[in-house]
Amino acid sequence: LRPGPVAILALAAIISGAVVVVLAVSFQIVIDEQSGDIARDTRALSAASEVNTASDKLLALGLNSSLQGTLAPDAHGQLPLNDALAAHAYVERIGMAARRLARLDPRPSSLAMQDSAGALSNAFVLYLVYVTPETYTDLLTQVRAVDSAAAAEVTSRQDAVLAAQTALRSRTRISSDLIIAAALIAAVVTSTAAWLIGRRLRNSITSIEAEKRALVDANRALGRRNQQFAALYQIVTEVTETLSLTYVVRTTVREARKLVGAEAVVLRLLEKGDLAVVGAEADDPDAAPPAPSIPLGVGVQGRAAKRGRTVRLDESTDAVMMPGECPEGTRSGVVVPLIVGARVIGTLACWSRTPALFDADDERALELMASQVSTAIAAADMHEKTEQAALHDALTGVPNRRQLSVDLEGDLAAYIERQRPTAVGMLDIDHFKRFNDEFGHRVGDVTLQRVAEIIKISVRDSDHVYRYGGEEFVIVFGDADAVAGRLLCERVRLAVAGAALTGENLEPIGQVTVSIGVAAYPEHASTLDNLIRLADQAMYEAKQAGRDRVVVARSEAGAKAA
Repeated sequence: LRPGPVAILALAAIISGAVVVVLAVSFQIVIDEQSGDIARDTRALSAASEVNTASDKLLALGLNSSLQGTLAPDAHGQLPLNDALAAHAYVERIGMAARRLARLDPRPSSLAMQDSAGALSNAFVLYLVYVTPETYTDLLTQVRAVDSAAAAEVTSRQDAVLAAQTALRSRTRISSDLIIAAALIAAVVTSTAAWLIGRRLRNSITSIEAEKRALVDANRALGRRNQQFAALYQIVTEVTETLSLTYVVRTTVREARKLVGAEAVVLRLLEKGDLAVVGAEADDPDAAPPAPSIPLGVGVQGRAAKRGRTVRLDESTDAVMMPGECPEGTRSGVVVPLIVGARVIGTLACWSRTPALFDADDERALELMASQVSTAIAAADMHEKTEQAALHDALTGVPNRRQLSVDLEGDLAAYIERQRPTAVGMLDIDHFKRFNDEFGHRVGDVTLQRVAEIIKISVRDSDHVYRYGGEEFVIVFGDADAVAGRLLCERVRLAVAGAALTGENLEPIGQVTVSIGVAAYPEHASTLDNLIRLADQAMYEAKQAGRDRVVVARSEAGAKAA
């Protein structure tokens, strides 16, 4: 393939740049070498100057031909100590500087100076030992020789340094000129190549931008999928570790909103043919609550549950939506059935005011989530129903004595802890054995069921009814003193007595009456256990007094006295 003009210019730019780099590196190497030589010569010059200076100072101590210097021996051969010490320091400096000079540049003159410095040191030692005119003369000769050699070395070194510096400046100027010229040529070539290449690239910008936008969209979608997988992992981890239906439902609704970015989520469970709301969450706290129940097969959620298939709406219409099925202003939604095995147990609905917000990936993510949480919801629901059955009487449906024990430690205990007036009624069906003997146990069971229903209808919503055992019931009245408790029990008694009860075949079985004992806090006792005990005693008093009546208990102290 023949290279195009752009390729040729690009290659020229690369070559030009390479030439500039090679020139710069080569000149830099030469300059660095010459700079090293100059630095070495400068250090050698410094060492030679130090030898010259020290030898001059040694001569200044008085070493002269007239032998009248301060180092000259006197008539007794004595030498001043201070002068001897100063001379010794100069000799040492001369020796060290000469050796340093020889190491820096071992040329013949440097080595000769090192030898002269050594001879000077030996001559000085002999002079100090003997202090004679002969040794003094020899010392003076050696000092002058070293001084003369050092002066010559200094002059030689100075000339060499000046010459090297001049050559370095010349080479640096030439290098700079060459590098600048090469750089200008490279810049021109590179600019031309860049201009031509830019023209070619300009035609590709549109497609590159399109690919970039596509990549950004793909990254955004991938990030959303990653968030969805994280939410799926979170909910699977949480819901599989608990048997609390409330917690499972709340977690499912919360994570479903994050999973698909919905503005409202509603979870319904199938109960007796209707989809009842068990959990809901919306970003608008003032939004109208969802419809309490939806018949199976009605509306989007009812159809999704009946068919067991996901329904996605990109634009909601009145024709497909049941009134109150979704928040007002909803424009799109997706409803996923909750399936365990082959049985639909409910639906998970996600709604948004944005048209076509949910796509196929959201639908698949919700289906995957639903497949995981359905089993957890079914297990939690079964667990709560089992617990509910264990704490409720199977015949009458009211809480049993076990639930009463639990509540005495929980909700009911709060009445006493907060010192709120509380009344307890103990109720027993009069002559209940007669119903079993005359009409059979089946009629007796029906009678118990009917009496339990009448009691629940007759008391207030805040009151608590329990089957205590056999035909006995306990009623706890909150915020009621002894007078209010007696009136409430009278209402229950009259309601039972006025009810028309029938047997298994709808035959009349006669009037049913009850005897009730009442005890209240704080009038009669300070604990609920004692209130139940005193109400039980009062109930037996009602039996002994003729039945079909309400008797108020005596206080704890009075009961003990009796």
